[in-house]
Amino acid sequence: MNWDVAVIGLGAMGSAISYYLTQQGARVVGLDRFAPPHNLGSSHGQTRVIREAYFEHPAYVPLLQTAYRNWEKLEAESGDSLLLQTGGLMLGKPDSTLIQGSRESAERYSIAHEILSQQEVMSRYPAFSLPADMIGLNEQRAGLLYPEKCIASYLDLARRAGAEILTNQPLLNWQREGSGFVLQTSESSLRCEKVVIASGAWTGSILPELALPLQVTRQVLYWFETPKPNPFAIGQFPIFLLEYGPDEFLYGFPDQGEGFKIAQHLPGRPQDPDQLSQSVEPAEIEQMTEFLARFFPALGSKYPAKLSKTAVCMYTNTPDGHFLIDRHPEYESLWLVSPCSGHGFKFASALGDVLASAVLADRPAPELDFFRLARLRV
Repeated sequence: MNWDVAVIGLGAMGSAISYYLTQQGARVVGLDRFAPPHNLGSSHGQTRVIREAYFEHPAYVPLLQTAYRNWEKLEAESGDSLLLQTGGLMLGKPDSTLIQGSRESAERYSIAHEILSQQEVMSRYPAFSLPADMIGLNEQRAGLLYPEKCIASYLDLARRAGAEILTNQPLLNWQREGSGFVLQTSESSLRCEKVVIASGAWTGSILPELALPLQVTRQVLYWFETPKPNPFAIGQFPIFLLEYGPDEFLYGFPDQGEGFKIAQHLPGRPQDPDQLSQSVEPAEIEQMTEFLARFFPALGSKYPAKLSKTAVCMYTNTPDGHFLIDRHPEYESLWLVSPCSGHGFKFASALGDVLASAVLADRPAPELDFFRLARLRV
């Protein structure tokens, strides 16, 4: 069979794009080297942050507004609960990247928020202990997504709409043939008119000719047991980002029964995606325990921090931390839809929708110009 579009990689972006392509009548085949949703890439760990007052750049906000609407539509169509609005707290010094950037986006797009002093943050959310020079920006609509459920929903709906989903089939090579492409997997040879590469940490190895300036990093997620009464419970504790140094961040989630989840957003350790270890070193646990004692004394100095579990995922980072979404410089019907530098999951519902239209129309989407490859080639 000659497919209209082949989607390589079925994590956050690939699953969403596959679904939205089928909604426009395309014949879609999706490939993944594993069986998504899985824990070997970038789109797992039970929860992902969604927030609208985006500190990274105001250009993301219109996409986020679409993303919220599309996640709600996916919930309705799948019949599953995928998004939980817990409120979101951005914490840092008034002149920090996090506070200044969040405030700029909130004010430019009239996003509901409030500025809290250090004392107001600690009074409202007693789990926190903050230095006197930090403040908070509280965003009411922020919350969390359930990534494994989101991916499963998109793939299930794509299958129902006629997509063929091939799992445990890594792409071995691809080549141009006529007006389309031939893809060779470990088990199949496929012909298609268009290709979408949404392979996250494997993007560089699939497209070596582009010499993409990407760095894959290993990121560790931690869950800690919580005390009783529980100041980390849903309804009493929001999702949060905390900038504790220049471009150094922690983030976390309320306890949903398995403990308080916390991780470092930046920095991360360089990682070969084919050699990812799920084991966490004692030094890594010790570092996170020190963060707990510093900012969450209920789990540190006042309550011995008891580690419940850990998980490991990967970021695929561009030099400027913004997404990379563009057509191949030589093949206009081959699209690169990754990487997302560790902050892309929340956008999958919007990007999948926008990109499905762009791919089928054979033209770039103006709202994605900010993410084009040329900016990294200056």
